[in-house]
Amino acid sequence: MAGKVSAKTLNAELKNSLFTDTERFEMFFSANWKKIAVLAVTAAVLIAAAFGAWGWNRNRIKEAGFALADAVTIEELSAALEKYPEHAGAPAARLRLARQAVDDGKFDLASSTLAQLVSGGKGDPTLLDQARLLQGYVTELQGKPAVAAAQFQQLAAEVSARPAVRGEAAYAAARIFAQSKNVPAAKSALAQLEKLPADAPFVAQYQMSGAQLKLALDSGEFNK
Repeated sequence: MAGKVSAKTLNAELKNSLFTDTERFEMFFSANWKKIAVLAVTAAVLIAAAFGAWGWNRNRIKEAGFALADAVTIEELSAALEKYPEHAGAPAARLRLARQAVDDGKFDLASSTLAQLVSGGKGDPTLLDQARLLQGYVTELQGKPAVAAAQFQQLAAEVSARPAVRGEAAYAAARIFAQSKNVPAAKSALAQLEKLPADAPFVAQYQMSGAQLKLALDSGEFNK
């Protein structure tokens, strides 16, 4: 029959008219308290687990930071980096390891450490600039001046590097070329140095050294 209201609808309307919101909530809770209790316990367990994982991870990060910062010797730095290779402090620790290796005359270790640091591209840009400069010097110490000069030239041409770093790299490349009696390549590196802004920190210093080197090149000193 059209327009007939079901008993279920009538019961719902009757409840709405007879009970307050508080009473209806109490009735719902009484009927479903077991499900509500299970959901509450589950939520509490999940929250506790999340906080526990967060706390464990935070403590591990602190532990890694202290281990990398406190390491001094080659052995300590190598062990800390092996254990925490992806920590935010790892790039700085690798640079320290490379410098320590240079001081100890372990140029192969320094070279491999710097190669890993530079190729990874992680860390502060200033730190990476220092690593690339040191990489060129280490290559030169390994008795490979041509490779070192190429590394310096590449860094000198890197527009993202700081002017002071580019200036030092350009002068280092010119110096190596001059020592190798490759005068045209040396002058080309010095021309690259002259293009850098002289008012940038330390650039004028390298340009003055470059000017003195150019005079020596022009006088034929390196052709003797």
